Amino acid sequence: FQPAPDLPQDARTTALYRFHEGAGDVLKDSSGNNHHGKIIGAKWVKADAPAPPVNFAIELDSSPRTGLPLKDMDTSGPLTVEAYVTLHRVPVRPNGYWHFLGITGLDLRVQHSHAGSGVMWAATSHQGTPKTDLGADAELDRRTHVAVVSTGTEIQLYLDGKLMQAKKLAPAAKKTMPAQIFLGHANFAGRIDEIRISKAARYSVDFK
Repeated sequence: FQPAPDLPQDARTTALYRFHEGAGDVLKDSSGNNHHGKIIGAKWVKADAPAPPVNFAIELDSSPRTGLPLKDMDTSGPLTVEAYVTLHRVPVRPNGYWHFLGITGLDLRVQHSHAGSGVMWAATSHQGTPKTDLGADAELDRRTHVAVVSTGTEIQLYLDGKLMQAKKLAPAAKKTMPAQIFLGHANFAGRIDEIRISKAARYSVDFK
């Protein structure tokens, strides 16, 4: 099973980046909320198969973060961060981790693993104290739909529509705060060609 290769926009969508531009330094938000971003230190390439209808991606190779601001967004309640990502290599620094996508309070990353390919997808919620971490084995050079969901009481990690792990969150006070999406991090090497941020817990079980 593969989720839809071109993530749709709906009433729950806060930001949607489809990477249809194929050139330039602007990453356009297709949600209608105008959360456009500027690409720094990355290059446009063809998306990995199976590609979306307009098959462009950005290649991140030890790139600095690209900030995409979301102002006055409540990040303490339900939230979903998802993307199509192709990981090219195991990061070179042992016992480290490399965030590639996140929003204030919830992020996705890759990190070293002692099993499988030697690398794993991971997610962290900073919505409670202490923070909550999840992880699942990653496969190199394969376009993968990665999603992290926070229900407000639980964090869940999905790979290609399959629920891999879930944990309860520590209590957190509800608050509104300036939020920011970040994209890319030093030592992360891979491609991203779809991103959707939703102010909702989109998934609760394996989805189709």
